[in-house]
Amino acid sequence: MIKGIFIIILFLFLGEAAAWLIDGVIPGNVLGMVGLFLSLVAGLVKADEVRPVALWLTRNMALFFVPASIGVMAAWPLISANWGAMTVIAVGTTLLVVAVVGLLQERACRRQKAKLQADVQTEEAIVKSDAQADEAVVKADAQANEAIIKADARAVSFNPNSRSKKK
Repeated sequence: MIKGIFIIILFLFLGEAAAWLIDGVIPGNVLGMVGLFLSLVAGLVKADEVRPVALWLTRNMALFFVPASIGVMAAWPLISANWGAMTVIAVGTTLLVVAVVGLLQERACRRQKAKLQADVQTEEAIVKSDAQADEAVVKADAQANEAIIKADARAVSFNPNSRSKKK
Protein backbone atom coordinates (compact mmCIF):
# COMPACT_ATOMS: atom_id res chain seq x y z
CA MET A 1 0.00 0.00 0.00
CA ILE A 2 2.94 2.35 0.72
CA LYS A 3 4.23 1.82 -2.82
CA GLY A 4 0.78 2.70 -4.23
CA ILE A 5 0.63 5.91 -2.16
CA PHE A 6 4.12 6.81 -3.36
CA ILE A 7 3.18 6.24 -7.02
CA ILE A 8 0.02 8.35 -6.79
CA ILE A 9 1.80 11.19 -4.97
CA LEU A 10 4.68 11.00 -7.46
CA PHE A 11 2.28 11.51 -10.36
CA LEU A 12 0.57 14.33 -8.47
CA PHE A 13 3.94 16.08 -8.06
CA LEU A 14 4.87 15.42 -11.70
CA GLY A 15 1.53 16.88 -12.76
CA GLU A 16 2.03 19.94 -10.57
CA ALA A 17 5.52 20.45 -12.02
CA ALA A 18 4.15 20.17 -15.56
CA ALA A 19 1.38 22.65 -14.70
CA TRP A 20 3.98 25.06 -13.32
CA LEU A 21 5.99 24.74 -16.55
CA ILE A 22 2.96 25.52 -18.73
CA ASP A 23 1.92 28.36 -16.43
CA GLY A 24 -1.11 26.59 -14.95
CA VAL A 25 -3.15 26.32 -18.16
CA ILE A 26 -4.18 22.82 -17.09
CA PRO A 27 -4.39 21.98 -13.38
CA GLY A 28 -1.54 19.87 -12.02
CA ASN A 29 -3.79 17.22 -10.53
CA VAL A 30 -5.41 16.67 -13.93
CA LEU A 31 -2.01 16.36 -15.61
CA GLY A 32 -0.96 13.93 -12.88
CA MET A 33 -4.04 11.77 -13.43
CA VAL A 34 -3.44 11.76 -17.18
CA GLY A 35 0.19 10.76 -16.58
CA LEU A 36 -0.85 7.96 -14.23
CA PHE A 37 -3.46 6.76 -16.71
CA LEU A 38 -0.96 6.72 -19.57
CA SER A 39 1.55 4.87 -17.37
CA LEU A 40 -1.08 2.27 -16.51
CA VAL A 41 -2.02 1.82 -20.17
CA ALA A 42 1.64 1.58 -21.23
CA GLY A 43 2.30 -0.97 -18.48
CA LEU A 44 4.90 1.19 -16.71
CA VAL A 45 2.77 1.04 -13.55
CA LYS A 46 0.90 -2.12 -12.59
CA ALA A 47 -2.73 -1.64 -11.61
CA ASP A 48 -2.32 -3.99 -8.63
CA GLU A 49 0.24 -1.60 -7.14
CA VAL A 50 -2.18 1.35 -6.96
CA ARG A 51 -5.53 -0.46 -6.65
CA PRO A 52 -5.75 -0.55 -2.80
CA VAL A 53 -4.98 3.16 -2.50
CA ALA A 54 -7.31 4.04 -5.38
CA LEU A 55 -10.14 2.07 -3.75
CA TRP A 56 -9.56 3.80 -0.40
CA LEU A 57 -9.54 7.22 -2.08
CA THR A 58 -12.71 6.40 -3.98
CA ARG A 59 -14.50 5.21 -0.84
CA ASN A 60 -13.60 8.46 0.92
CA MET A 61 -14.49 10.75 -1.97
CA ALA A 62 -16.52 13.09 0.26
CA LEU A 63 -13.28 14.38 1.79
CA PHE A 64 -12.31 15.86 -1.55
CA PHE A 65 -15.41 18.06 -1.69
CA VAL A 66 -14.39 20.02 1.40
CA PRO A 67 -11.83 22.23 -0.44
CA ALA A 68 -14.31 22.85 -3.25
CA SER A 69 -16.99 23.86 -0.75
CA ILE A 70 -14.57 26.25 0.95
CA GLY A 71 -13.74 27.70 -2.48
CA VAL A 72 -17.43 28.29 -3.17
CA MET A 73 -17.83 30.03 0.19
CA ALA A 74 -14.78 32.22 -0.51
CA ALA A 75 -16.14 33.19 -3.93
CA TRP A 76 -19.71 33.75 -2.68
CA PRO A 77 -19.79 37.50 -3.51
CA LEU A 78 -18.87 36.74 -7.13
CA ILE A 79 -21.34 33.84 -7.31
CA SER A 80 -24.23 35.85 -5.84
CA ALA A 81 -23.61 38.66 -8.35
CA ASN A 82 -23.75 36.25 -11.31
CA TRP A 83 -26.12 33.53 -10.11
CA GLY A 84 -28.48 33.89 -13.11
CA ALA A 85 -25.79 33.31 -15.71
CA MET A 86 -24.26 30.51 -13.67
CA THR A 87 -27.64 28.80 -13.34
CA VAL A 88 -28.25 28.98 -17.09
CA ILE A 89 -24.77 27.59 -17.76
CA ALA A 90 -25.21 24.78 -15.22
CA VAL A 91 -28.65 23.77 -16.56
CA GLY A 92 -27.52 24.08 -20.19
CA THR A 93 -24.41 21.97 -19.74
CA THR A 94 -26.35 19.39 -17.75
CA LEU A 95 -28.91 19.05 -20.53
CA LEU A 96 -26.13 18.85 -23.11
CA VAL A 97 -24.38 16.08 -21.17
CA VAL A 98 -27.65 14.15 -20.75
CA ALA A 99 -28.37 14.44 -24.49
CA VAL A 100 -24.87 13.35 -25.54
CA VAL A 101 -24.84 10.42 -23.12
CA GLY A 102 -28.30 9.36 -24.30
CA LEU A 103 -27.25 9.46 -27.96
CA LEU A 104 -24.05 7.54 -27.26
CA GLN A 105 -25.94 4.94 -25.23
CA GLU A 106 -28.52 4.52 -27.97
CA ARG A 107 -25.77 4.10 -30.56
CA ALA A 108 -23.98 1.55 -28.38
CA CYS A 109 -27.22 -0.40 -27.88
CA ARG A 110 -27.84 -0.49 -31.63
CA ARG A 111 -24.33 -1.78 -32.25
CA GLN A 112 -24.70 -4.41 -29.54
CA LYS A 113 -28.08 -5.51 -30.93
CA ALA A 114 -26.63 -5.79 -34.45
CA LYS A 115 -23.71 -7.81 -33.11
CA LEU A 116 -26.03 -10.13 -31.20
CA GLN A 117 -28.18 -10.63 -34.31
CA ALA A 118 -25.07 -11.44 -36.36
CA ASP A 119 -23.95 -13.88 -33.67
CA VAL A 120 -27.37 -15.56 -33.68
CA GLN A 121 -27.31 -15.86 -37.48
CA THR A 122 -23.81 -17.32 -37.36
CA GLU A 123 -24.87 -19.79 -34.68
CA GLU A 124 -27.94 -20.79 -36.72
CA ALA A 125 -25.75 -21.34 -39.79
CA ILE A 126 -23.36 -23.48 -37.75
CA VAL A 127 -26.22 -25.55 -36.32
CA LYS A 128 -27.71 -26.02 -39.81
CA SER A 129 -24.29 -26.99 -41.20
CA ASP A 130 -23.75 -29.43 -38.33
CA ALA A 131 -27.18 -30.96 -38.91
CA GLN A 132 -26.42 -31.41 -42.63
CA ALA A 133 -23.05 -32.95 -41.80
CA ASP A 134 -24.67 -35.30 -39.28
CA GLU A 135 -27.29 -36.28 -41.86
CA ALA A 136 -24.56 -37.00 -44.44
CA VAL A 137 -22.64 -39.12 -41.91
CA VAL A 138 -25.76 -41.12 -41.04
CA LYS A 139 -26.52 -41.67 -44.73
CA ALA A 140 -22.92 -42.73 -45.43
CA ASP A 141 -23.01 -45.12 -42.44
CA ALA A 142 -26.26 -46.63 -43.67
CA GLN A 143 -24.80 -47.15 -47.16
CA ALA A 144 -21.64 -48.67 -45.71
CA ASN A 145 -23.68 -51.01 -43.51
CA GLU A 146 -25.79 -52.05 -46.52
CA ALA A 147 -22.65 -52.75 -48.52
CA ILE A 148 -21.20 -54.82 -45.67
CA ILE A 149 -24.43 -56.81 -45.32
CA LYS A 150 -24.54 -57.48 -49.08
CA ALA A 151 -20.87 -58.48 -49.09
CA ASP A 152 -21.47 -60.83 -46.15
CA ALA A 153 -24.47 -62.34 -47.90
CA ARG A 154 -22.45 -62.94 -51.06
CA ALA A 155 -19.60 -64.42 -49.07
CA VAL A 156 -21.96 -66.82 -47.31
CA SER A 157 -23.69 -67.88 -50.51
CA PHE A 158 -20.38 -68.60 -52.29
CA ASN A 159 -18.77 -70.43 -49.38
CA PRO A 160 -18.75 -74.11 -50.22
CA ASN A 161 -18.67 -75.06 -46.56
CA SER A 162 -21.87 -73.22 -45.87
CA ARG A 163 -23.94 -75.46 -48.19
CA SER A 164 -25.49 -78.40 -46.57
CA LYS A 165 -24.52 -81.68 -48.11
CA LYS A 166 -27.24 -84.24 -48.43
CA LYS A 167 -26.39 -87.88 -48.45
